[in-house]
Amino acid sequence: MVYLKEVRGLAPKETFLTLKAGYKMRKGMCSYYMKLHKKGNDVVLAVCDEELLGKYFTDGKLRLHIKEDFYGGSKVGREELLKALKEATIINAVGERSVSIVIGDNNVLKEAIIRICGIPHVQLIKF
Repeated sequence: MVYLKEVRGLAPKETFLTLKAGYKMRKGMCSYYMKLHKKGNDVVLAVCDEELLGKYFTDGKLRLHIKEDFYGGSKVGREELLKALKEATIINAVGERSVSIVIGDNNVLKEAIIRICGIPHVQLIKF
């Protein structure tokens, strides 16, 4: 399991939940950070689980930096994220909850997920 040292030091152990991917989050966290980037006819939605913003992961040759300038536009809830998904033509999602919302029950899209240090990441283009 991979645990974020920065997150672990925030509060006593009992205030954290351990997720499938192995990282921890505070109880009650159900928010996401998202940012819409508009370029020409494309709308890129960058979304991550709240507790991952600003983190950096390395897994062999794979690296994942969840940069605030790309993902950190607004802190939103599920309903706002679902609205943004309808507008987006390109989606970049990181984290168990974010990726789960983006792919839903679509088994084909589940094949597009990669994991870096156990953290799911998916990039999708709508046609």
